[in-house]
Amino acid sequence: ENLHMDWVDSVKHVFEYFTERTPRSHFELREASLVWNYKYADVEFGRLQARDMLQHLWTGPISNASVDVVQGGRSVEVRAVGVTKGAAIDRILGEIVHNKGMKAPIDYVLCIGHFLAKDEDIYTFFEPELPSEPAAAARARIANPINTSALKLSVGKSGSGSKASRSKTRRPSLASEKKAINHGNGTSWEPIPRDKMSLHEGSSVLDLKGDNYFSCAVGRKRSNARYLLGSSGDVVTLLKALAGFPSSS
Repeated sequence: ENLHMDWVDSVKHVFEYFTERTPRSHFELREASLVWNYKYADVEFGRLQARDMLQHLWTGPISNASVDVVQGGRSVEVRAVGVTKGAAIDRILGEIVHNKGMKAPIDYVLCIGHFLAKDEDIYTFFEPELPSEPAAAARARIANPINTSALKLSVGKSGSGSKASRSKTRRPSLASEKKAINHGNGTSWEPIPRDKMSLHEGSSVLDLKGDNYFSCAVGRKRSNARYLLGSSGDVVTLLKALAGFPSSS
């Protein structure tokens, strides 16, 4: 994909400058972004450095660049405009469909992560096209214990694996791309012919319904995900439980 990346070198110089002057900080060069992380630095000093870094960036290297600046808890990320987890998974699925010629749809997804708010579009990317349910019904359903027969497994009694309320927002334009899928009327899934498919039609390979898509945010109180897990330890517990659950024939 053609991204304007001519800003990278100048941003990298700024990141190097602040890394040298902020003990225990580091930066990472990724395919479409740069991330400066001060997780292990002194908290207050790291925040001051991050503030100064942003001032340097906005008045210099990125003043006219097509980039997004994302501030994390202890990080600063500069990325090309439009680069998010949701856009990335759409691209990846599109590549798989285009190059592998998939014959069957993806009908089950478990999506777990600790994402910045900007990247939580990955949760809504997978959200099935379903009629909006009444809020009371959604709360009642989510309040019930997770059903292991549906592979919704509880991660313990401590409360750290509490469920989040269902997102009331339906997936935006990406959902409308599922031209080959028609939920609820018995129409079978059919792959889009390669000559009619772009690499950004990854959602066309999804055949998800409400009971076979599970999204879990880790360590967050507010999220677009359907469920919340308290920590990475809860994720391990959940995955072990899933691994030990007998597969249905």
